[in-house]
Formats: sequence, structure tokens, C-alpha cells
Amino acid sequence: MNSLADLFTDDRRSSDDSARVMDAVVDDRRLAALVGPPLVQQTAPRRVDEAARLTALVDEAARSASPVQIAGAGGAPKMPKRGHKRTDWLNVSFAVLAVAVVAVVGVFGGIQLANASPAASALRALSVDEASLANGEQAIQSGASRIDTLVTEARTEADSVEPALTAIEGYVDEPARGAAVQAVADLRAGLDAVEPPAMPEPYARPAGLNTDDLAEVGAQIDVVRERSDAITGLTEEVRTVRGQVVALRDAFVASMAALGATFPTAAEAEIEEYGQADQSFIDAVSAAAAAVPAAQAAGGLGVAEMTAYPALVDALRLDHERAIAEILAEREAERENANNNSGGGFTNPGTGGGGNTGGGTGGDTDPGTDPGTDPGTDPGTDPGTDPGTGPGTGPGTDPGTDPGTEPGTGGGETPTPGEG
Repeated sequence: MNSLADLFTDDRRSSDDSARVMDAVVDDRRLAALVGPPLVQQTAPRRVDEAARLTALVDEAARSASPVQIAGAGGAPKMPKRGHKRTDWLNVSFAVLAVAVVAVVGVFGGIQLANASPAASALRALSVDEASLANGEQAIQSGASRIDTLVTEARTEADSVEPALTAIEGYVDEPARGAAVQAVADLRAGLDAVEPPAMPEPYARPAGLNTDDLAEVGAQIDVVRERSDAITGLTEEVRTVRGQVVALRDAFVASMAALGATFPTAAEAEIEEYGQADQSFIDAVSAAAAAVPAAQAAGGLGVAEMTAYPALVDALRLDHERAIAEILAEREAERENANNNSGGGFTNPGTGGGGNTGGGTGGDTDPGTDPGTDPGTDPGTDPGTDPGTGPGTGPGTDPGTDPGTEPGTGGGETPTPGEG
């Protein structure tokens, strides 16, 4: 029998289905080539009959089970016999003691309540208020004493700093020193203006107070509380005055710190100007200048360090002058040695002469062996003994003893010819 595809060769649907079937077969073959043939479905595992094992477990449990009391069976289960329980006398003693304590406390409280009175309660309140007032009075007394201590310490610091400020004048920055001097004056003026509050007399309970009178005790309570309010106001005043003193000292300390910070700069200027001094003097000045701000940073004012600084600067300056003098002396000696090595002797021709007949030509024959140190004061003592050859017959009147006035050419004046 022919298929529909054979009968209807032009049926597109039939041809498409055939193509899809062929494609599926080709795809299955390709898949098998890639991953292998499909796995064969395995059969389900065979179950093992465990009925015999279950029966054995039940039988074993039945053999090991304890006997069970069946409801309705005759007789109650027998309980084990226990011995006679002894009395715990320790616990009994504690219980009796606790009951006794409670009873005593109750009786005492009842007695106190029976004897209590309003006056006694007021007296206890008065005692509490008096204790609080005493604490407040001690606090303001301590604050007032602290103010006095701060004022005394500030005055002492001002007195100790003032000589140091005078000693360093001319050695440090003058504007900073002047500001410190003004700070000392301001500190003293501020301390003079401080007025601590007046302290009241310490409280004391009146000796004639009737502690059994409720009215008197209540009035005394009012007095104590009024004084407590006044003490609170005084405490604020003490705190304010103390703040003023602290502010004055802080301003003074800040000015001193600003002055101390200028010492290293001043030392550098001194070292630069007097740098020919020995290194030990330079190091001493540098260390003294650095010690001032270091002492102030440690909590002091650096008074001792300031006082020691001027003497070290003076020593630096003196050693610088000594070094300069030595340098100048060495240079002068070098110049003299150079002159001595290059200089010759002076020549003293000696021109003095004389004759009895005039026209004498006699001269000083000194070759001039003076090494050059003679300033030219040789008087030229050779009188010139060569007789004149002139025609004059009269004796020469000028003996030729005029000393030479030119340096190194001393000699007598040329003799004049004698007159015939």
C-alpha cells in the first residue's frame, strides 16, 4: 500500500514531516557519537523480606521486659520499707532564733513609736541642718584662705622678677622686656584692688535652747537655714574673687613667657656680632638663653636663668675683644717682619767740612752703614780737615760744625772760603 506521500507528492506538509523525522534521526546519531549510547533503564532492586528479623526483635523485647502491674489484679504493689526520720534540731534552732529576733525588733519599734514626740523629730532635723551649715562654713573659710595664699604667692613672684628684669636690660628684646615690666606693675595694682568677702562668725547653737519645746526648736531651724542661704551666696563671691586673682597671675605669667621666648633670638644676635670669641663662651650663651623658656615651660618663671644670662654675654663680648686684639697684634707683627726683610741701610755722606783758607772740599767719608733704623739724627761730627786750596790766606771762620738736619745725611755745613 502506498503512503500518502506517494499519493500526494506535492503535499508540502507531508514533505516537511518527513524532513523533520530525518533531522531527528540525524540529531540522535550525532548525540550518540558525542556522549555515547543511551543508558539502559535498570530494574528496581529486589526487596528483602525482613519479617523474620522483626519477629526475633519482638520476642527478645518480651523476654527482657519488667513485669507490669495489670489493672484490676489483686493486691496493691508493695512499697519498700524506709527507716524512721530523725528530727533536724539545727534547723529548728535557727527557726526559733529568727522568730525571737522578729519579736524583739517589733517590741523595740513599738516602744520608740510610743515614746516619739514632735519636738524630738524637730531636734533631729535641726542637727542635720547644723551639720550642713558647718560644712558650708568650712568651705568658704578654705576658699578665703586659698585667696590669701594666691595673693601672697603672686606678690612674691612679682618681687622676685623685678630685679631680673632690671638686670637683663640691654641684653634682650626691649619691647618684650618693657611689656614684662608693665605686667609686674599691673599685677601689683590688681592684687591691691582684690577684696575678699568678709567671713561670718562660726555658728553655734544657743546654750539656752529648750530642746523639748517644739516652737523654739522650729525657730532655730529657720535661723540655721537662713545662715545656710547666706553661706551659699558667700561661696559664689569667694569663687569670683579667686577667679580674679588667678586671671591676674595668668596675664603676668603669659607676659613673662613672651619675654623668655626672646632669649634664644637675642643670644643668636650676640653670637653673630661677637663671633670671634672662644667656642666655650658661645656655647655657654646659647645654653643660658635656651634655659629660660625651658624653665618657664616646666612651671617656673625662669628668674635664676634670666639673672645668669647677662654675665655670660659680657664674658662673650670680652673674649671677642681679646680675640680681635690678638688678631690685630699678629697682623702688625707680620707687617714689621715684612719691612725688616725688604729694607736696606741709610747712606750718610757727611758733607760737613772746613778749611782755613776757604774753598775746602773735605767731606765725610762715612759710607753709611746704618741699617735703616736710625731716624736720621746723625750730627755728622767730621769737621772736614782737608785744607782749602783756594787763594785766600785768611783762616776759615766757619769750622763746619753745623749738624746735618736731613735724615741720614748728617754733616757739617760746607765751609766758606777764608778772606785774604
